[in-house]
Amino acid sequence: MIIFDLVCEYDHSFEGWFKNNDEFKSQQSSGLLTCPVCDSENVVKVPSATNINLGKQKETIETTNKKHISPQQQQIALAQQVSQFIAKNFDDVGEKFSETAKKIHYGEEAERNIRGTATEEQTKELIEEGIEVLPIAIKKDSKPN
Repeated sequence: MIIFDLVCEYDHSFEGWFKNNDEFKSQQSSGLLTCPVCDSENVVKVPSATNINLGKQKETIETTNKKHISPQQQQIALAQQVSQFIAKNFDDVGEKFSETAKKIHYGEEAERNIRGTATEEQTKELIEEGIEVLPIAIKKDSKPN
């Protein structure tokens, strides 16, 4: 087993575990290797502590390390991507979320992705009726790209 430090085109860093270097190359060329943060297929190996030549490469390593972002920053970026996806791909039914979700569930309205607001009581009621909901906090100023 070999562990590589990897980075995507958006500077998200992560580790990959592979049987050998050929397995890494195979997954990379076939598009199976993707960034866990943004799903980018443009992933490359970066120097790791096990193979650093501190001579001529020191400046390159320092530059590469400055590009890495913290796990908290990665989580924030992922949350923003999820919020943007929902804002762009789900119909906003506002305070009629509970009512609309029931109509869709019981076939009274066409099936589609919806978002909106519901009280805790309304959410519990939807779940009890077998209607799948996922409470997510989204900033009001999130706008689709």
